[in-house]
Amino acid sequence: MQESLKRSRPNESESQGASSTQSSVLNNAELSENSSRPIGRRGAKYQARQAEIDTSIAKSLSSAAKTSAKLAVIAEKKIVALENLAESQRVAMNTHIMCTNVEVLDEVAREYFMLQKRRILRDLRQQEQEIELAQAVTMGMDPELSSLNDEDADAPSAALEEELEGL
Repeated sequence: MQESLKRSRPNESESQGASSTQSSVLNNAELSENSSRPIGRRGAKYQARQAEIDTSIAKSLSSAAKTSAKLAVIAEKKIVALENLAESQRVAMNTHIMCTNVEVLDEVAREYFMLQKRRILRDLRQQEQEIELAQAVTMGMDPELSSLNDEDADAPSAALEEELEGL
């Protein structure tokens, strides 16, 4: 009866042998790096598997980096496209406001459109001055000299503004 109990229970030395085999593979891999002793089949298989895992991880990281770079480029292109769309809508709105005949509108709408036209003209003048200043800086000119030459060019826009104020 004791023999049947011994047979049904696994021997403790057998279970320790299995765990010692695993640790010996690890020890063999470590020893092979430090000594000139051959690593054996298990150690070679372990090292080959580790090399495969390392290669797989490197490929995965490389793929993730490439995908991330592609997504960044796509996001940048979307931002530029949305900025261009917003600018074109702003220009279309300003063009519509500037082309609106205010004489056929009621008093409140007329005042709104006149204020918007003044704002548009002011913004355009400001943009023009910024462009002229940037050009003067790049050309190495004195900004005051270039603004004196351009005062004559502002005469038609000043007349247009006076006309708008008169309405």
